[in-house]
Amino acid sequence: MLEPAVLGATFIAVLLAEIGDKTQIMTLALAARNRTILPVFVGSVLGEVSANSIGVVIGTFLGIAIPLDIVSLIAGAVFIIFGILNIVKKEEEEEKVPQAKTKSMLLSAFYLIFLAEMGDKTQILTLGLSAQYQNPITVLIGLSLAFMTISSVGALLGERASKILPMKWIKIASGVLFIIFGILFIVGINLL
Repeated sequence: MLEPAVLGATFIAVLLAEIGDKTQIMTLALAARNRTILPVFVGSVLGEVSANSIGVVIGTFLGIAIPLDIVSLIAGAVFIIFGILNIVKKEEEEEKVPQAKTKSMLLSAFYLIFLAEMGDKTQILTLGLSAQYQNPITVLIGLSLAFMTISSVGALLGERASKILPMKWIKIASGVLFIIFGILFIVGINLL
């Protein structure tokens, strides 16, 4: 059953995790370099959703095997760690976007983003959300909507995004929100 609270929690958490993440930067760079939006958008979303579907499956099984109190503590700790990392991580001077050896921009975007998402913080976050909420369909829909949102921003803005948005402050704000959500998970308050 589709639960609006779980949908909202997943959407917000994944959206925050992806702001300024390497996959968003790769989507920005691919769209800017190739001057094309739709194939980059579609390939990026498919790559992100495919990679994170693995996290949903694993998280759902872990949630069944591990008591909810433990899952809440782990999820809270993961949120706090991601928040701290968002705040203290130094910006790389310039992200290099790998070149895919294919003529299809859609396949290139899919391949590059899928590989970048494997083991990424968003995949681990998705695993935690799936274990916490035990509602894989709603988590999958929430993460899909978040990826569509963040990928459309990346593909549409291309190289201009870093000139329009002060990424440093966005990362700090998302880091603080992660820490707050982590504390709320640990103390047992799920406002999302």
